[in-house]
Amino acid sequence: MWFSKKRNLVDSRPTVASWPQVIDNIKELPYAYRQEVEKWLQKGMPLQNVTYVPSLHRLWKRQGEYAVAWFEDQVMIMREISPTHASKAVISHKDVIGVEYYQKLLNCCATVIYWEDGQIKRETFQFNKTKEPAFIPLLNIFLGNTPCYKINVFLEENPVCLDLMDQSYRMYNFSKMALRLDESVETYHWESERFLYPQKAKNEEKIREYLIQLQSKGMTLIDAYDYGVGVVYLPWKSIAGVDSGPKGFRVKAGDKTYQIPISEGNQDVIYHFVQEAMQIWHRKKH
Repeated sequence: MWFSKKRNLVDSRPTVASWPQVIDNIKELPYAYRQEVEKWLQKGMPLQNVTYVPSLHRLWKRQGEYAVAWFEDQVMIMREISPTHASKAVISHKDVIGVEYYQKLLNCCATVIYWEDGQIKRETFQFNKTKEPAFIPLLNIFLGNTPCYKINVFLEENPVCLDLMDQSYRMYNFSKMALRLDESVETYHWESERFLYPQKAKNEEKIREYLIQLQSKGMTLIDAYDYGVGVVYLPWKSIAGVDSGPKGFRVKAGDKTYQIPISEGNQDVIYHFVQEAMQIWHRKKH
């Protein structure tokens, strides 16, 4: 961290020192996390399955440090509560309701929603895009895949969505993010809306796009705008209802309802899409 003479401010820009670190030696890991990690090491987990994320100081707040580990079908997320102890959340894919993933430039953020002792809980972790490969095994486990499954989905093709290339190449590329859930896409619905974003000198037209993909293992929702993209992965077993109304397409999972706006010209299209989604949902859920 650099100190600025101007106004005596701390330069809070992230540096390489704040990036996630894959652990090669247990001594590289702060003491608070070692006890929990060593329990999994004794069970056979390779040390390279542990990633430590140092705290990131910003001008007005401090983003806390944490450590993650994965082994077989479980992920452990640890946060320091004292120099010698850390809290932990151990999450198995069978308890996962859904995964929310957000990326804007180099900032990535993932939230896993899961059941624990009859209650819905959430764990959120942030990381730098350049270190994403260290976190892909976690996302894969949450979604019921092997840890090494499709490390880079953007190298894959999504043939069901190929006609999107003529309408929106950007969204076709983002459609590949659904392959993190599984590679079988049955059908999709794409929406695009334009709006004016106020700037200092003039109003700038922006485009926001949405994509719903129905897959073998569940449903993926994608929201793309400016330099950001958000993805929600929902296994069929977690979905409690699918419908559409005046406010658009809706899908309920856990304690949350996700909604995508639908243009007036697509009301009939989305009605039939919902019917198809419900058929797949009933078929896959039972």
